[in-house]
Amino acid sequence: MNEIYEELNQIYGSSDLKHVPITHDDIKDMKLLERVIKGNSLLRSCYHRSESNARCRGIIINHIKGQETGVYRKILFNYNLHRNEKHWAQPLVLDSDGFLPGRHSSSNFFPFSYGCRNCIGQKFAILEMTIIIVILIRKFIIKIDKPIEIAEIGVVLSLSLKPTEPINLKF
Repeated sequence: MNEIYEELNQIYGSSDLKHVPITHDDIKDMKLLERVIKGNSLLRSCYHRSESNARCRGIIINHIKGQETGVYRKILFNYNLHRNEKHWAQPLVLDSDGFLPGRHSSSNFFPFSYGCRNCIGQKFAILEMTIIIVILIRKFIIKIDKPIEIAEIGVVLSLSLKPTEPINLKF
């Protein structure tokens, strides 16, 4: 968190949040924050499963044939892919450096789905996450009430992944 604060301090200095808006050029300069968001997306993708018709290109993990349609569907469980030690050295450790150029393969990272049914709003979602994080970090000192290891956080699979127990933050 301190490194992200330092990155934002280099961009904005001690300027007041009210007087200095967040610009697209500023966001382009937030390389560390971008990598941290990707690292968090690797640990806890907002979208945990991808499906597409067999005629779409992509990685095939499992085939399921629909009885009534006869169409094969590719199902990729991002949650499992992002925890595969074959692709990620330490899949349960937040490693923002793992997203430095040339350090990972884009074919092993699908935080928003992939292929023909890729999320059309993923760039907007990342932009929105970035802006919210920047506003919070510029306004508050954030601490986790009870730190917990990533592997110990239980999740509930629904439309998105949710922790089974609340994770409380202090501002």
